[in-house]
Amino acid sequence: MWPAVRDLPCVDHRALFADAFPVPCPVSPPTPTPQPLPARLVSAVDLRHAGACVLSCVVGTDAASDWFLGAPFRVDVDAPLHEGFASSPAAVAPADLELSWVLVDPATGRALSAASRRAVSVDRKWLTGDTVARFAVVIGGGVALEAAVTCDDGRYGHVREVSLRVEDADGAGVSGRDGLAAVAAAMAAPRRGCRGAGEDAARVRYEDFVRERRVRKEWKARREGILDLCCSGVGAAAFLGFLLMLTFR
Repeated sequence: MWPAVRDLPCVDHRALFADAFPVPCPVSPPTPTPQPLPARLVSAVDLRHAGACVLSCVVGTDAASDWFLGAPFRVDVDAPLHEGFASSPAAVAPADLELSWVLVDPATGRALSAASRRAVSVDRKWLTGDTVARFAVVIGGGVALEAAVTCDDGRYGHVREVSLRVEDADGAGVSGRDGLAAVAAAMAAPRRGCRGAGEDAARVRYEDFVRERRVRKEWKARREGILDLCCSGVGAAAFLGFLLMLTFR
């Protein structure tokens, strides 16, 4: 068992395992009259690299505040991080990180695996030189949970930041209220088989999610290009008509 899970207070670990170990199935968007939203979320976060523990902590989030509900859904890990997870530059590889992020509603005891075990993408920020490993699962309703682990570009590959957010089909952040509704619906949804097969299916589902987002962006860009062309044509025709009117007066 991952260390942070053992530190969760007042949790039935058998029920927690049944909820958090399988990958959640996608669910339809929450109904207009959903069940009451969780007033508090507890995150059990464990990060490993090459078998060594980089981070293990439990984070509590007040999900009932107006600030959380109105702002984009985001949970930050403020616990101290290990200063470095390798002494050899060759061993530092963000793509080899393993993450376990379990979201728990302490009021109901329901839990949800909020991140993939392995990174679904590893990107480099050209401005800062940092590397971001993303661990994501699609929970349905056109949204996905995405945990981001940011590592610096130094010799020892320090972990600078660990956070969780909810993004929509266009890649934009979802509000705390909408994100919380999606999380609550995913907690109540059925689970998909064992972890191994479910992980593979979850990766394919996330790749489809990203592919659809890319197609949607390309379609929007083409539509905007056509609209710009039409507006330019109308403007040119109006200007030409004005010149002709002045010429034949």
